[in-house]
Formats: sequence, C-alpha cells, structure tokens
Amino acid sequence: MLSQAIRTGAAAALLSAAGVSAFIKLPLNARQLPADATDVKTIVSPANVTIRYKEPGKHGVCETTPGVNSYSGYIDIAPDAHTFFMFFESRRDPANDPITLWLNGGPGSDSLIGLFQELGPCNITANLTSAVNPYSWNEVSSLLFLSQPVGTGFSYSEEGVGSFNNITGAFEPDNKGTDYGRYPVINATELDTTDLAAVAAYHVLQGFLSALPQLDSEVESKDFNLWTESYGGHYGPAFYNYFYEQNLAIANGTASGVQLNFNSLGVGNGIIDEYTQVPYYPEFAVNNTYGIKAYNDTIYQYAQIALHMPSGCLDLVEACREADRGTLSGQALCSEAASLCRDNVEGVYYNFGGRGVYDIRHPYDDPTPPEYFPDYLNQAWVQNALGVNLNYSEGNNDIYYAFQQTGDFVYPNFIEDLEQLLAAGVRVALFYGDADYICNWFGGQAVSLAVNYTHADEFRAAGYAPFVLDGTEYGEVRQYGNFSFLRIYEAGHEVPFYQPEASLAMFNRTIFHYDIATGEDPVTADLSTTGPANATHTEPSRQSSEESTAPYPPGLLERYDALYELLQERERNRFHGADTTPPADDREESSDDGEDYGTLPEEFEAAIARAHDPLDMRRVLRALNPRVRRLFKTPLARMLAEYVDPLKHTPEPITTLAAMWDHGRGFRGNVRLMVREGCGDNERRHGEYGWMIPLLHDLATLRGAQKDMRRENVLALIIADNDHSAEKISRELYDRLGGLGTGDAAVVADHWRMTTPEHWRRKDFEDVKPNIVVCTPETDIGFEVEGLLNISPDVFT
Repeated sequence: MLSQAIRTGAAAALLSAAGVSAFIKLPLNARQLPADATDVKTIVSPANVTIRYKEPGKHGVCETTPGVNSYSGYIDIAPDAHTFFMFFESRRDPANDPITLWLNGGPGSDSLIGLFQELGPCNITANLTSAVNPYSWNEVSSLLFLSQPVGTGFSYSEEGVGSFNNITGAFEPDNKGTDYGRYPVINATELDTTDLAAVAAYHVLQGFLSALPQLDSEVESKDFNLWTESYGGHYGPAFYNYFYEQNLAIANGTASGVQLNFNSLGVGNGIIDEYTQVPYYPEFAVNNTYGIKAYNDTIYQYAQIALHMPSGCLDLVEACREADRGTLSGQALCSEAASLCRDNVEGVYYNFGGRGVYDIRHPYDDPTPPEYFPDYLNQAWVQNALGVNLNYSEGNNDIYYAFQQTGDFVYPNFIEDLEQLLAAGVRVALFYGDADYICNWFGGQAVSLAVNYTHADEFRAAGYAPFVLDGTEYGEVRQYGNFSFLRIYEAGHEVPFYQPEASLAMFNRTIFHYDIATGEDPVTADLSTTGPANATHTEPSRQSSEESTAPYPPGLLERYDALYELLQERERNRFHGADTTPPADDREESSDDGEDYGTLPEEFEAAIARAHDPLDMRRVLRALNPRVRRLFKTPLARMLAEYVDPLKHTPEPITTLAAMWDHGRGFRGNVRLMVREGCGDNERRHGEYGWMIPLLHDLATLRGAQKDMRRENVLALIIADNDHSAEKISRELYDRLGGLGTGDAAVVADHWRMTTPEHWRRKDFEDVKPNIVVCTPETDIGFEVEGLLNISPDVFT
C-alpha cells in the first residue's frame, strides 16, 4: 500500500513512482475541487509570522471533550512555505502540562497519521466519524502535530489544480479531466535531507510558539518534548539536537526566539543508524520472538552475502560515513548504499516473505491499522472545519525520493545526536513494538547498545525489567538514568495503535521523570533496572507447520555459491598451489583445442554440490581481488563462453557472474545489458536465442518487486544483425519480463545493425551505455566489469 510504504521509509519496491515529479496521489474518492474554507481567523505574531486557523473541535472534528480547545490551520513563515498544524490542549492542566511535538517519518509521511491512528484525541471509525480516544497523549500534555516538510499532507508551497491520472497515480497540472482536485505544488529538492528539514521545522516551531499567547493564552508551560516514529529515528535526534543548539543561542543572547525547557526525546520504532540496524533484517525475518520464519535458509544466506560481500551493503554504508555528503558524488555514494541495502538485505522479505511489513504476525497485505482517516479528511465539511482547501494525501512520493537521491537514509550522525542530548541531560526514550519488521526491535536494541555517552557502560550492564501497568506485563525495559530502551509486546510499527493504554503510561512516566518499568520511582542519575541481560519473552508460534516459506528462483543462490567456491578453488590452485606460472597471453587465444577447459563443466557441477557448505565470502573475494583479472582470463572466461553457446541452453555461469557483478556494485535499479549477436555462422546467428531469455529474466528477478514499481529498472538493449531477429528477441523479452510499460522497463530492438562500441557514442544511446557486454561464441565473451571486486574496467576478448 502506497501510504504504508511511504509513511515509514519502507523499501522503494513498495512505492509506485510518480509520473509527474511535483504531484501526489489522491485517494480515488477524493477527486474534487475543495472550496475555500470560510471564517478563517488570522493572527500575526511578534516574530512577524502569520497564523491562519480555525477551531475544529467546535465543529465536531476530533477533540470534542468539553472545555478542551483545539486549533488547526497554517503557519506561514514565508510566501512559499505554508505548514499545516493541529494543536490540542492538555485535557488535564493546559497551563502547566508540557507541550509535545509529534512527528511521523517517511520521509514525506504526514504527522496526522499519528494523530488519527495512534495517539491523538480521536480515532476515525469505518463510517467516517470521529470517536474520542481515552488514551490520547493529550491526557497529560498539550500536543502539536506538524505536516512537514512542506508538501506533506495539507502543507504546500503553492496550490495547483489538476486532473487525476489513473495510469501514473499522479495529478497533472490541468483541469481538462472530469476528476480533478487541488494539491500542493513543491520543489522537493529544497528540503531533501534531515539536516535541512530540521532548520525548516525549527522556524515553523518558533513561528507557532511566538503566536501561541495570542492563539491560546491558557497554555503557559515552556517544557518541551519531541516524540516521533519510524523515519523519525532520523528526525528526532537531528531535530532535537538542532533545536537544543538554537535554544542555547537564545539563552546567551546570540539569537532571538522563544526559549524552551528541553525535557524528553522519544523515538518509536525508529530507523536511527543503517549500519547498526541493517544486519538485523534477516535475523528478525527468521529468528523473531513469534516463531515465524518468513523465508528459507537460501534467502537468508543471500541476504548475508549481500550484507557482507566486498562493495556490499555494509561496505557502502561505511564508505558513506567517510564521504563528503555536501557534494553530489558523496550523495550519490550514500544513495547507492541505501539502494543496495534496501533491495538485497531488507527487501528480500518483501519479495519472498509473504508477511506484513509493519507487523510480521499479519499477511503482507496488512489491513491494520485501518485506513479510514484520509477519507475522513477529504470530506468537504471536515476540510472547511480544518481551514484547508486542498485534497488530502498522507504521503508524498516526491519528498521520499528526494531524500533517497541524497542518500539521507544511511547518513550516520544520528547516534551522535543522541549522545549529545544525553550529555546535556535530556531524557531519551527508545521504544519498539516487537512485531514490526521494517524498524524491528532487534536493530533498535543494537542502536541503544551502540550509544556511547558518559553512562554507556552502566546502561549496557543494566538488566531488563518487566514493563508493568495495573499488574499486566506489556514489555521489557532496560534503563539507566535518563536513557531507556523499551520492547513492547504484541505491537507492530505504530505502537500506540496496538497498545494504547501501555503507550500512554510509557509517555506519562517518561515526561514526568518516573521509571519506565513501574512508574513508581523518580528517575535519578543512577537509577538502573535489574534483570536478565537479554529480552527473552517469546510468544507462541504464529506460523502453522503446513505453512511453507516462499520459493526462491530455482538454482539462483546455488549458482552464486558455486561460482564463489569455484573462484576460491581457482585462487588456491593458481596462486597458492603448484601452478604459480602466470598465464601466457597466447593461451587466451588458443581455446580451439579445448585442453584448458574441457573438464570445467564437471568441476562446476562439483562446486554446486558443495555449495551448501559455509563460505567466508569476504575473505575469498578479498584474496582474489589483486589477481582476479588474470584469473578470469584463464580459464574462467572460456568456460563462460562455452556455457553460453546458444545451442546448449546453459546460461547459468554468465547469469551468475552478471548477477554477482550487479549486486557487488549495488546499482540503484539499472542493469544495462547488451547482447551482441552475429558472432558465428548463420545457423547460430539466426538460430536459438533461448539462452538470452533466462539471463535477462534472472536479472529482472534480482530487482525483485521493482520490475513493476520503479522508474529505474532493467533496461535491455538487444543488438541484432537483422530486423527479424531483433524483433523476435524484443518480443520474447517483453513477454518474459511481464509486459512492463514505459517508465518501468524498456526493451529496445535496434534495427540499425550497431555492432561496434563506437555506436554507443550516438546521442540516442549516451545514457544507456551497457555495463555488461555479451557476445555469442566465436568472438568470445566479455564483461565491462568496472566495480566487480574493485578491479579496473576491462573487456575480455
């Protein structure tokens, strides 16, 4: 589901690419042109910030508790920056209870998700009415929800009217269609990193606080909390730390603004640090506390290879740490790292797990939480009560992809932000629903143990204590002083939805400085939980014995392992065994006698038979790295050439090497492949092409669900010697790749007989220069292997 994928920064495989860059998708029943809101009030703060607002509770929207005020509208901090807000007084004591800012993640996910589905004053029912939430967090704190960055939810830079495109799932900037609406128009690249979003959010917050005495004079407290979720694992630490630094500047007179008392930061099921958390995707998928094995051992091993191989997931994330993220090249590296990890470590669960992304207990097409609130917000009377004239969507693709392009997903500085906040005396509470996959508690726990601050050793030594409310155990918590990590049982990604009463208790205990476990002991500098070192609670298995794990493409992983093992044997025999003589150049040209590779097929089969043995992939490939060029030239390249004989229908080795190369590089979606045919006699040249089809099909399979979701996908250029063969190949490929259309995958049959590299200099093909070049037998086989095991570019001929 689009909204679910975008709200949490889930794999881009779950997101449909927007057909028009500045437009967002509307719910099908929201196609209307909203009227301008009536009776909107306006105030201008001392900081010259304009607030346009209404009081929705007086119109029956959401908070209808007698005597509790609520406000919604826009904070206009610039002519092209209009941030939507909703503010609710504390039901208990608005004058003295703290103010809490809640932010959802995405990036591009609206904070109204948290308001209407999790912790806000109301829940939306199936008949599109609101019901009072007795466990709303405004029971103990005033709540502010911001739709940020601009372009999220009802926030906008400019307004545009357009028609809904059913094919692209986007608005087009015209009103010629019968189904049209009003939507936010933005330039998503203006706020495309967490750091930039933090600056923008601070100005919005200060604009709101400067106007608060005029808006609601009853709210007097300046105690401030920031709580967030999912991609809020980035937002929370970075925003809070930036806010804190600016607050110090206000205190010492070097900046103007409303000074706050910084109290607590809460992060729920957050993606805080990719390097620390990404290894726990495969672990959680097969070894969670619900007894569910989401995929089989072969897929698990695949994810481990992608995680640990040279130039694999962890290597690229580590390289991102050292990159200059202020440069395009640094951002490209980080974006490449994010894509490789997402597609090959995190994303195999989406392709083959068949389980819920946000709750592993549920099926993949998970209907919880129910998606009632977007339809509720697209009712004309609700829009008027809120003071808006835009159609509502809970997520914005453009913001998500803008952050992806800069590589923000894997930026490394958010643990450091936590460390600085703890050093400053801020309470930091990490809490994780233990059924969530996308931001699972295994990874969250690892982050908590990776935080290095003054009392890090004491925190790590603290045991897990039961998290108890009214005699019921809801989870396990490790706490030392101001720092806590809480695992909440029977909860998915949006913890307050699953465990509303326990979530309110956790929030209440944190912001008022009581221990999380019992809520009875005031927090002191040396308060420590006691108990076992590990959170060991398990639930009965949710997976029946008859339930099978999803199948993997037959033989693909075996081909990976077999080729790695074959390379290992070649390395040992060639460079560490008896035969240490470098191969002579003329041996590469003497393949006609067959002496050098006649027994290789049997050796390859033997390697397949041993492929289940554990292999140290990193050690093997790193050992091969200095010599791999010679190794490939003799005799592996000949073996591959022999295996791709179109009359033998055996493309496995070339498929394996192509796939290995692709994953070693970690492309962000493109596999550019050229098959140049016409290398042999006429019978072979115009004979069978079947070997090409599985090759390309495997490459498409490796992209997983992207093949029908992402704009950057498998691009196959077939270069043939005549129109007939080109047409035949392209038609077969189109069928095998699932009939993908423009914007998803393009299969181009070239009718201009391009057979030399010079043709790739043609303007039409500048952007699709192949990175894998394959020739059928008699002119050899070659790979442009830049990036494969970090060696220099070469084409083996």
